[in-house]
Amino acid sequence: MKARTSKGSRTPEAELRQINAFLDAIVENIPDMVFVKDARTLRYERFNRAGELLLDRSREELLGKTDRDCYPKDQAKAFRKGDLEALQTGKLVDIPEEPILTRNGIRWLRTKKVPVLGDQGEPRYLLGISEDITARKNATERARALQRELAALVTNARDAIISWDLNGLIVSWNPAAEAVYGKPAEHAIGTPVESLVPVAFRTSFRAAQKKVQNGMQLAPMVVRRLREDCEIEVEESLSSEPKTVRFTPTKTGVYPMYCSKKLLFFASHREKGMEGELEVVE
Repeated sequence: MKARTSKGSRTPEAELRQINAFLDAIVENIPDMVFVKDARTLRYERFNRAGELLLDRSREELLGKTDRDCYPKDQAKAFRKGDLEALQTGKLVDIPEEPILTRNGIRWLRTKKVPVLGDQGEPRYLLGISEDITARKNATERARALQRELAALVTNARDAIISWDLNGLIVSWNPAAEAVYGKPAEHAIGTPVESLVPVAFRTSFRAAQKKVQNGMQLAPMVVRRLREDCEIEVEESLSSEPKTVRFTPTKTGVYPMYCSKKLLFFASHREKGMEGELEVVE
């Protein structure tokens, strides 16, 4: 006897092929690098298109090979360590940041590795998914560098720059403030900012703060402040939270960064030494 399938029906083998083709299409179209390794040998068994683009290598160059065949010794050792952790614990391993050498230079990845178990619960494969975080990492590092540069501007400014929180307690105090008020930062930070204001002028100082908090811009004023037990005259400018300036650079390069605006009879911020450079990179 021969079994026949009715017209339009599919054999289990055909359905399996269709399911496999569907899964293949999913893996190939995932935008992150996806790889599969043999759990015993840690040789690459599967590699998707995103991985080829990231590494600038064809999958044929990787399949059947281990990390030691493909990467520098230190990187291969780190990759193997993550592989073994996932296989030995049977749990997902999340590696927030790791470098990988490609033909286009070093890229930074966030990689997740998880074992694929067989029928008896034994690891058969290792599945890995790596997201390219190079651009995000570079942007974070540039932002930190800019923060350090801005902090250096404050530190090296010839003007006393002081900031305080909503409770009126001093939270930053630059070297110029130490020179003006005769008090080191460790003695000033954490103390009330009004301790710098003579009692007779505290009401007007609070009123000026209120205006600034409400969004008003006040012109610099010559005011009386306290240096130890003596009153001194200083030119004072009050401002609230720093303004965020957003822009879209059109080309790379190093550009000067400063504010040249000034009020009549007062020096500009640039003339007071508050300037720097902004570097735009790809």
